[in-house]
Amino acid sequence: MSNENTKFINSLFLKNLIEEHYGQKEVKIKTYTVEPPSEYGSAYTRASINRVFVKYSAIGNNEDIITFVTKVKPTKGELSDEFKLSGDFTKEIQVYKNVLPAFQKALKKVGEKIDFTPNVVSIFTSPTDGIIFEEVTNRGYHIQFEKTGLTFEQSIQALHKLGKFHAVSAVLMQESSIDLERFAKGTFHNDWKSKMEYFNEAYRMIVDNANGLGIDSAIQQKLRDFSTRAIPKVIEDYTSAIKGFRVLNHGDFFTKNIFFKYKGNDLVDVLFVDFQNAVIGTPLIDLFYFLTTSVAVNVLASSRDELIYAYHESLSKTLETFGYNGTAPTLNEIQVEMLKRSSMELYFALTLAPYLRTPEPRVVTAVQPSLYKPEYLQQLKNHGKIVLSQNKDFIQGQLKRFDVVGTLDYTGDEGRIRGIMNRFATARI
Repeated sequence: MSNENTKFINSLFLKNLIEEHYGQKEVKIKTYTVEPPSEYGSAYTRASINRVFVKYSAIGNNEDIITFVTKVKPTKGELSDEFKLSGDFTKEIQVYKNVLPAFQKALKKVGEKIDFTPNVVSIFTSPTDGIIFEEVTNRGYHIQFEKTGLTFEQSIQALHKLGKFHAVSAVLMQESSIDLERFAKGTFHNDWKSKMEYFNEAYRMIVDNANGLGIDSAIQQKLRDFSTRAIPKVIEDYTSAIKGFRVLNHGDFFTKNIFFKYKGNDLVDVLFVDFQNAVIGTPLIDLFYFLTTSVAVNVLASSRDELIYAYHESLSKTLETFGYNGTAPTLNEIQVEMLKRSSMELYFALTLAPYLRTPEPRVVTAVQPSLYKPEYLQQLKNHGKIVLSQNKDFIQGQLKRFDVVGTLDYTGDEGRIRGIMNRFATARI
């Protein structure tokens, strides 16, 4: 059933689409349905997404059925006003229309072919902006349930492809062959300071419920002290670079935006979706975000270093394939930078990860500040304590690690974390 945002999807629209993009002639639409898809739709979706089933006939084809997915900029209902002012959907259009084709062109020059996303059938601008994608479940791709977290194998595969994505973007930025000006702002930016109340409230909720979460009083006090300069420090970390090295980040790189494909029991590929929060910056944006929001808690505890190594190996090999002559970060430099910028990771872990790891009860996060409505804060106040209790073990484990590496001491005595950074900088890995 069509909704207010998909009324334009009718027999004429479908006939023209199939004739133009599927190579059929004299198409006659017999029946069609438009419905929210279980695997694309979620509490975190910031657009109108629907699966379309079409039964049709054409010359040489008595009857056939096709399915595809539409992602449409809302013109009615929730977030329609915000989308009118935000450039987030335009970002996504640019990724699929300009950026990804440039990636493929560059890869072809070095004899590589890597699919990063589902195939795009069509991009349109009337009566609203929208994208039509292939139905990737037809090719065996599926998302995973976010509450369980990703396995080691799934995490490695996702990070391998992320490393390639980042590397290609760095090459093209060095060549100035694509316009990425629109991707200057992500979740944390000085222009969004007035939109940071969600993060302040989510952080306060951790501090205020420390006893119930099993957080000892010493760490609770450090969290309280850290809050006095948290947002400026996180903005500084988010907008940094690794010795000048920057990439195009996905910006919302977590379980719900990654599709996995298996052949039998073997994981063979992953695809990414939803680039509305794509942003130029340090690759740690995606790396921290993925590690905190998506990897199974036991895998993160036992294999964090291996995951970082896998990402770096993929990044480095791809840069080498292109003959990249910029300053590519070494594994040591990434590890040192992860310590230096760990305030960003802490904020991801405490204010975003619990809510992205927990599908119910619903709490919409402010990962896209330009689309965050003040009334969403009530969801956090109503359900935050429940979500935090469900993620108690994760929160405890993260805070213990942050305490060990000195992240929580960064507001006062920086000697501890500086000492650890210096040991990494001089170590041979």
